[in-house]
Amino acid sequence: MMLEWYWYFVFYLLLFHIKCTVHTIYVHRTVGHGHFIVSKPLEYFFRFILWTGSQAGPRWAETYASRHRKHHVTSDSDQDPHSPYNMTFQEMCTNWKVDPLDADRYCPEIKTPDDWMQKTLHEKYNNLGPWAIHILSLILFGPIGFILSVIMRYITKDWLSIFVGNYINHKFGFDYAGHRHPTDKSKNVFPLGLLLAGEELHNNHHNYPKEPNFRRFWFEVDLGYVYAKILSYMGLLKIKKEIK
Repeated sequence: MMLEWYWYFVFYLLLFHIKCTVHTIYVHRTVGHGHFIVSKPLEYFFRFILWTGSQAGPRWAETYASRHRKHHVTSDSDQDPHSPYNMTFQEMCTNWKVDPLDADRYCPEIKTPDDWMQKTLHEKYNNLGPWAIHILSLILFGPIGFILSVIMRYITKDWLSIFVGNYINHKFGFDYAGHRHPTDKSKNVFPLGLLLAGEELHNNHHNYPKEPNFRRFWFEVDLGYVYAKILSYMGLLKIKKEIK
């Protein structure tokens, strides 16, 4: 039975949360920081979700890990590769490219998977990924859902992840956690890391980048870490370092 078209917006919000969860658990905490060891079935699922957003092209892992780790080391200085304090939003949205020197310095152990999924879905058919969501929207909500899906993809594809992940998360929110890095100006967007699966606790993460749990105070919630704990109980993920 097809759902009424207005339920598409609930579906979009759910999809947004799923993509945030995949980003925080797999891209950010696993690839970016090595907090988790992800099982192959779970990794394939995460990478499929990345494909639906065309987010894993050639050398994506080295590109992300090197830039993100450099961002931590040089936070908000003139060397920071994506600081909203030193760059315009338009500059932040320019295509990311891997710097071989930065990759060798910050993430020599990180290599983009070299398998069928990477070579076929993520590279050969990278732009077809969003159509999986468009077709699902058509099945669930009919032609209007399909049209809304295409419109939302067209409107948000080039800026939404950067706006939320690198701009909002770093520049807006609260300073109650303080700053351990001398030039860092990161914020906690909100103490309840629910919609963005814990990425809201960005200031905490900058203060303790080696910790897999972004929660530092009793009143905070890091839903991404809760998901990771559940996945670890299921045997799909291993947490390399628990918070004491």
